[in-house]
Amino acid sequence: MLQFLIDYAVPVSLFFLMLIAGTDVSAASVPKMVKAPRAIILGAVGQLMALPVIAVLIQKFVAPAAIIATSTLLLALCPGGGISNYYCYLARCNVPLSATITALGTLLSLMTIPAFLRLLVPAVPDGVAPVSAIPVIPILGQLLALMILPMLIGALWKHKFPAVVERAGRLLRALSSVLLLVILLLAVWSTRATIEALLLEILVSVALFILCAMLLGWLLGRGLRDNDRPVLVIEAGTRNIGVALLIGGTILSPENSAIFASFLTIYFAVEVVAMVTFARAHARRSLACSQVPGA
Repeated sequence: MLQFLIDYAVPVSLFFLMLIAGTDVSAASVPKMVKAPRAIILGAVGQLMALPVIAVLIQKFVAPAAIIATSTLLLALCPGGGISNYYCYLARCNVPLSATITALGTLLSLMTIPAFLRLLVPAVPDGVAPVSAIPVIPILGQLLALMILPMLIGALWKHKFPAVVERAGRLLRALSSVLLLVILLLAVWSTRATIEALLLEILVSVALFILCAMLLGWLLGRGLRDNDRPVLVIEAGTRNIGVALLIGGTILSPENSAIFASFLTIYFAVEVVAMVTFARAHARRSLACSQVPGA
């Protein structure tokens, strides 16, 4: 079961998830974004460059088990997840900006993931293959085939059949989330005995990572419009779990890959709580400000 998840279920799921993410990329929003590139650059480049360093610092501070330290780093290497667009919708902030940052971050991660694997994996004790054994070229090929290609297909699909995509969009997003959740839960079940012993370390590492990531987004967004700054907070705190599963399945042993998947399950649960709470708080604040005369 475990090997099937790693070899087949994860790649197929990632392709489907990225295809759905591609339907959120609209060519019509690009001209508007080009006129205000600062938020895009800060949101896409800032998080990809800073989050891996933050993950290493957390590992130094918390000193968790090797596989938990490695899991935090691999998570930090990943681009933002498509679900961030939904969080931004809940927050009543700039959804097109969120979609643009997600798309650009995904493209840039093709360069940053291999670079950081070479640079930072030696800083994490044990738990992964030696740095010289990391298959950078295969990882790059998988990212191109399972991230960029399906996103392009999704964007083309939306361009050719916008009405169909609009009608099916909500259902497709729900199906993709359920698919990912099933894979993660199966991984948790297969490693439940190990996870019990590591649960506290996972929770501490995950909570610190999300908190630091959201703080990073808030700092990067300083000086931006009120409608844009929360987007950077959400984008920084939301990682692409499908990409993380793909990388982990490539460089980790099957046993560690299963633990990593369980780590991601707990991360996803904490992420949802944190992001929905933040989004609703911002939405209430925005609504309150809009009702103030002269605001």
